[in-house]
Amino acid sequence: DYSGLFGNVYSGSTIKNLTVKGTVSGGVYTGGVVGYNQGKMENVTFEGTVTGDGNYVGGIIGYNTAVLQNISSSGTVTSSASYVGGVIGENTAKIQNVNNKANVTGSNASSGTAVGGIIGKNTSSANVFNLVNSGSVTASKYDQVGGLIGLNNGILKNSFTTGNVTAKAYVGGIAGQNSSGTIVNCYNKGT
Repeated sequence: DYSGLFGNVYSGSTIKNLTVKGTVSGGVYTGGVVGYNQGKMENVTFEGTVTGDGNYVGGIIGYNTAVLQNISSSGTVTSSASYVGGVIGENTAKIQNVNNKANVTGSNASSGTAVGGIIGKNTSSANVFNLVNSGSVTASKYDQVGGLIGLNNGILKNSFTTGNVTAKAYVGGIAGQNSSGTIVNCYNKGT
């Protein structure tokens, strides 16, 4: 649990101008850079493989509660649990200018929920904009699966995806399920 270059980053911290390349594997709260993030992040890139067997797995961050900008991820992100994103497993904060090229896979053979090209779950306190995804999202036994966000309860603006999405139910090019959220000026060119 709490796996990444940094397992847990506390409030008041800042991560800036960082590139990470490699392989990360863990359980709950697994990210290529941070497992559980409460600090600001700017100009951060991850290239590699992230694998998790617990909830909250992301290419950059497993679980995020802080402001992020200029973030990018490439490679592969795979989890056998829920809340999986190419960049963030679950997000509760403001993020902007995020690019994902990582292919995302929900690998549980029976069921799972909330898998997205950028974010697995975007909560009601989250405000995200300028997201771009070109990675594929494959979660054949999962529901709430989307090209940008799996389950959206927050605000999503000015974003697009070209990645293909495959899932069991509640499948969307932009969001798998928009429960109580707002989506503005977003488009999908994937299938």
